[in-house]
Amino acid sequence: MSRNIIELNGVHVLIPAPTIDVHRADMPNSKAFSELRADLESEWFLYLRQGVAYGMPRVATPSRRFGAPCQLRCEAHPQFLAALALDRIRQKLEQLRPQVLRRRPFLFVGQKDELVQAIRGRLRSVPPILDRFKIRRRFQLNTKLIEPREGATSIGLFMSLGTRWDIEAPLDSLARAGIELQGLAVVRRSPEPDERRLLGRIARIDGRTVQLTEGYDGLGEVSLDVVWLEGSRAAFAFCLRSLLASEYDQFETERRLAESEFLGAAAFDQWIETMAKFLRERFPRIDLGGGASAEIGDRVALTNTPEHRCVTAARPVEYCFDRARTKRSALPWPGLQKFGPFGPLARRTPRIAVLFPDVLQGPTENFIELLRQGVTSVERSVYPSGIARVLDLVNPQFPLYPFRWIGRTGVPISERYRLGVETILADRSTPPDAAIVVIPDECSRMRNAENPYLHAKAALLMAGVPVQSVKESTLRQRPSSLQYTLQNFVVALAAKLHGIPWTVEQDLTVSDEIVIGLGSCSVSGSRFDRSERFVGITTVFRGDGSYILSNLSDACSYEEYPQRLRQTTTTILEEVRHRNGWQHGDTVRIIVHAFKPLRDVEAADVIADCMKAVRSEQQVQFAFVTVSHDHEFTAFDRDQRGLSNSRGAVKGVLVPDRGVIVEIGRNTRLVNVTGPSLTKRPGAPIPRPILVSLHPRSDYGDRHYLAEQVLRFTSLSWRSLLPSREPVTISYSEMIARELTRLREIPGWNIEKLNSSLRTSCWFL
Repeated sequence: MSRNIIELNGVHVLIPAPTIDVHRADMPNSKAFSELRADLESEWFLYLRQGVAYGMPRVATPSRRFGAPCQLRCEAHPQFLAALALDRIRQKLEQLRPQVLRRRPFLFVGQKDELVQAIRGRLRSVPPILDRFKIRRRFQLNTKLIEPREGATSIGLFMSLGTRWDIEAPLDSLARAGIELQGLAVVRRSPEPDERRLLGRIARIDGRTVQLTEGYDGLGEVSLDVVWLEGSRAAFAFCLRSLLASEYDQFETERRLAESEFLGAAAFDQWIETMAKFLRERFPRIDLGGGASAEIGDRVALTNTPEHRCVTAARPVEYCFDRARTKRSALPWPGLQKFGPFGPLARRTPRIAVLFPDVLQGPTENFIELLRQGVTSVERSVYPSGIARVLDLVNPQFPLYPFRWIGRTGVPISERYRLGVETILADRSTPPDAAIVVIPDECSRMRNAENPYLHAKAALLMAGVPVQSVKESTLRQRPSSLQYTLQNFVVALAAKLHGIPWTVEQDLTVSDEIVIGLGSCSVSGSRFDRSERFVGITTVFRGDGSYILSNLSDACSYEEYPQRLRQTTTTILEEVRHRNGWQHGDTVRIIVHAFKPLRDVEAADVIADCMKAVRSEQQVQFAFVTVSHDHEFTAFDRDQRGLSNSRGAVKGVLVPDRGVIVEIGRNTRLVNVTGPSLTKRPGAPIPRPILVSLHPRSDYGDRHYLAEQVLRFTSLSWRSLLPSREPVTISYSEMIARELTRLREIPGWNIEKLNSSLRTSCWFL
């Protein structure tokens, strides 16, 4: 591939004028500004930056005044001009009457190419109500600044493509079609742009009224005629499984194929070109007001020059299996088979209990035997030698705990699993080191509160026992497929048993380096509860990716969160200092990764303050890095031809190679973590890179090293042998948050053991 030119999903916005006349007012209070902007929305465009509000009339003669006239130099105020340009482009496009969802950024829905209608003709028989399920293209436009090299700041209009899912069937029609609506969420049929759509959750329907069990602001009921069912993917799946029955799988296959034509890399790239051409021809000069205008320029292309490289390629990640970094492998599984794990498990003779329904005893015993001995019936098996050989164990034990499945109709399934856990825990004076829980396929879609696996998992975790689940369909896989499942199974089990399967290389120029992942999880009882409470989630790694520990804070309110974060971080830093043996005068590097920090909580300032205690004895290099997929940018490589599969289909066309790093600002980099080989299928949407942003309060500023480290940490997910979409500092926090959200619905659940005996276990994988 060419490592000199990367195109982005946007076009330049050119503003030739050197100055622009605006109105200005001091506005130190952001809440007061929000209220004023809403009040003047119809006549004024307002923009706030650093305590100063800038305004531009939207109409020729505003009926209300704002601020005092002043003149700005355009090159000194690119942020204001970018926002103003988007506002003017939005105004012009709204004249074409699209279905507008949001104004900042400008989000609207296409009226052509409805996907469900295109699919229905390929199914044998469908109910008429299917026509009320809609999947349409959703478009987003937003202006952003880019600065690929110092002093080369420009405005780009960036375009994103997605899908909008709507269920436009009346609720009473869905009920007559046999869909159980209780517990599903409802939304407004016709919200205003930027108005909240989600209203509440259905309790029941009384005539023309929807009674709600949960609702925003205490809303208890709403008219049947003003709401639809929420068009989430989960709601689609729930309804269509009922409506289509055996044809649902075929619908999903056809939907994925049709989405490829909607969202595939080639289709996305072509839409950008088409949209840019339309804007240039329809609006050759966009009046910004104040004596300035904008024009739509060429595609944003980032190019290396002899003086500066803004497109670079990271070194390939190497997996390490010893502390001296002499045992290395380009791929994780061959290295694990050859060298064994980087860090040994807590016990070399672990006892791993196996809980399963007695009707699955045969498949369970076969699975455990293959786990122990390896898959040898397949030529060139990838799992030939069994768990003891791979993880360097001595006589691992797998005691079996079957429980009766048939003939206990009066006992809920979840209770049978709980009783089975009680049997395991009562069998010995000490609990097992881990547990494998087998789940029949029909239980996998049960609601969290009734899900037997979650009940078993909660009981075992509260006893300090990490859990690995296995579905019935996995037990029944053919050996040719099961060998690959067992690879991932063994890696995840090793991490849950406090082991370290592998690490990656690191910078050894400092005495020690730790990487901290920050996350949070809402533990309110409902999506509709405004009085949310949060649990802070902290994961700690060495610079090579060795997992040190995780910590969950006590639940707290939004206002209490910064102080709780400060207390937790200070405690963790003190613990790591003693655990890692930091000496007086050592140089240590502390890097913090955060994703989607809570609104109005400046986590970077909190963490920087926590460094003061460490700095009294150590020389500290500190960097606070935001790591996110939630951004406007997509990268295209014109020289990328993709990879062909055995049937000749090509995937990964236009996708930059894994490891390509693109500089788009002084403190921001795009890191491509999914190259052509990791693209799932031909026609798949082009993967979005990770946006890595360095906070100004950081005093360690090697941006390229920090971006490469994010890339390396995507290779450390011990849930799979493949790299993940996010670094483990982020993905592990997300996994913990997801599990806590599910487990909180289980009666009696508490997190005490997660902060004690399980804090060094990857129990959440």
